[in-house]
Amino acid sequence: MNGLPVAATGVLAFTALFAFNWSRAKSWLDPAVAISSTWALTFLFLAMAGGQLYGVSWTALLIYVSGLAMFSLGVLLGKGIPLHARKSSTYGYRSDHVILWLFFLVLLLGVPFYLAYIRQFTSAALFSPAFFLETRQGLLAQARELVREPLVNNLVTLSSIAALLAFALTESGRRWRLLVAGIVALAFFYSLLTASNAGVGLLVMLFAIYSLQRGRLPKLALLLVLGLVVVFFGVVAVQRALSLGGDIGSFAAAVHATLEQLGHYLASGPVGFSVYLDHPQSVPAVWSPWRFFERTANYFGHYFDVPDSNAAFVQIGDGLYYNTYTAFFSYFPPYGLFGVAGFMLALGGIAGAVYRRAQQRRLLWMLLYASIFWGVVVTIFSESLLLALNPILKLLTVAAAVVVLRRLRFRHGATNAAVAESRS
Repeated sequence: MNGLPVAATGVLAFTALFAFNWSRAKSWLDPAVAISSTWALTFLFLAMAGGQLYGVSWTALLIYVSGLAMFSLGVLLGKGIPLHARKSSTYGYRSDHVILWLFFLVLLLGVPFYLAYIRQFTSAALFSPAFFLETRQGLLAQARELVREPLVNNLVTLSSIAALLAFALTESGRRWRLLVAGIVALAFFYSLLTASNAGVGLLVMLFAIYSLQRGRLPKLALLLVLGLVVVFFGVVAVQRALSLGGDIGSFAAAVHATLEQLGHYLASGPVGFSVYLDHPQSVPAVWSPWRFFERTANYFGHYFDVPDSNAAFVQIGDGLYYNTYTAFFSYFPPYGLFGVAGFMLALGGIAGAVYRRAQQRRLLWMLLYASIFWGVVVTIFSESLLLALNPILKLLTVAAAVVVLRRLRFRHGATNAAVAESRS
């Protein structure tokens, strides 16, 4: 493996791709700009990491650059698909108030039921170091059993859906501020109860909706989100570090260990995939892009062997073991470089087309793009586009129901108006 030369070449390549994408879009929300800037920053960190991490191979870099170039081309093609010029507001319906109150009450009433569900994994004090560690281990063990999740577990997904809808329906809380704040707070509370960093993804998606509604990337809001991401990641990660004990004996030492871990985690995907390319037999390819469809089919019978999606760990540096392999780990093992090009081109086309329509501030398109935007940002870690179809479709299903209720209300109002006019 090579170190600094490959990392420096990656910085130049991704920066050049970013400059090209920026010249075409002039927006940080553009999917091509988002993905190229994320990879450029990641490789800049790799170049500065010194000898702490293994280097990325030239072969891996070729795959990364080819994939991002095809994704950027797909975005250009997708944005060129014609669309209706009409813009529509996503807020202002009185029925939205009722919908949001229903979400709030369901989530609030569901808290004790979800706490009871969590207590089967741990008896530790709520949000203590042991609570985070034992709860996460219990949930992962249950996921590995590949059984149907209990209904109460859908409260976590519902809380995220409610928060995203609350932002989209009220122009990021300009109306019914306290209600929206309550829903978002409950969403983050549920996320903390899972002892995961899923709240980081929710923050990024809320920020995407906020920015789409304003047609720009608000700098103050960006700084606030980055600060909240650090805090939210730190709450869980520091507590886990404290629960592991060992050489970490104080809170300050735990914070230092967490920051160091975050740095390693940011670079673990590109390095991990490079390690996989050198030793493919050491990491079974468990991230099939068709996983959602296979699992859906298995609800009606045992048609496909769907392995646990948690990939094996590999060493990416002295004493450092991670299991993140970038989004390319989903496409390259079964289909090679041409598969990477094909998938990235198609996904780029979808992202570009959805982004153009999301700029019209239409509810379904904004919510879909917020999910895609998060998937684009985390391509350095994992595939969160095709592998995230389950939560994305749940989000769109609930949003579509809201749209249908709005149209029914509109037709009802139109009918009443027609009747009143005929009587007059």
